[in-house]
Amino acid sequence: MATQTRRIDELSQSKAIPHGFLEDRRSVYWDRNIPKYTPETTRFVLSARQEQLVHPKELNREYQGDRPSPIWPVSQSAQQATATPRLEALSNPKATHREHVPAREIVTAVSDAAKHAACSDRLSHLAQHKTYPQSQNELSEWDWSEWESPIPERVKNAEPSPRVVQLATEKSPHSQWQPSRAVQWKVSQGALNYKPSTDLEKLALPKERGQNEDYNPKAWKVSRGALQAQASPRIQELCIPLPRKVRNPKKA
Repeated sequence: MATQTRRIDELSQSKAIPHGFLEDRRSVYWDRNIPKYTPETTRFVLSARQEQLVHPKELNREYQGDRPSPIWPVSQSAQQATATPRLEALSNPKATHREHVPAREIVTAVSDAAKHAACSDRLSHLAQHKTYPQSQNELSEWDWSEWESPIPERVKNAEPSPRVVQLATEKSPHSQWQPSRAVQWKVSQGALNYKPSTDLEKLALPKERGQNEDYNPKAWKVSRGALQAQASPRIQELCIPLPRKVRNPKKA
């Protein structure tokens, strides 16, 4: 137990200030380094490198300014110049592809062979319009029921098997299915004459609230034991601010 007490005493000691420690600034302005007021403005001095950088970039010695006008005189030598064979070859337009076919004109000229051509028997047969049987009604409006049906009589008089009849029967609803309830329904006589119980009437009453219901006058009352409590020496030591954090009073 004595060893633990000595260890606690050692841990309770404040951390030692390291060598070379500088105290925190008391303000962003240092009283000792405040510049003196001078009526004149601050004079700036440029270095040699800064003076070199402020000069504009020199133009290239081969630079030529913009032409004063889009029309300029052509020299006599340029007018009498002769193009080289290579320049003449480059000036020729590009030839089209040998398989290029130009766009067809909108109005196409029909050839004489197409005008005097004779169609085949198959083409004449396909060119004929579709024929329909004679309708029973002269004032027909092309109703499908006016023509004879291609369905044979034995198919019309056929009777389905019991299995087909069973499959054709519609599905009946579930035994517990109930239709949708109407929007308006009649209230039963028992519901109209129902009398609530005492507990239900008590729960139906609104909650009564006083003016200062949530106020507790003894919420901040300090107990007698807390008033007579005394801090231990260690707590009193921890309450003392660090010397380096204590500001000296300003001199008037």
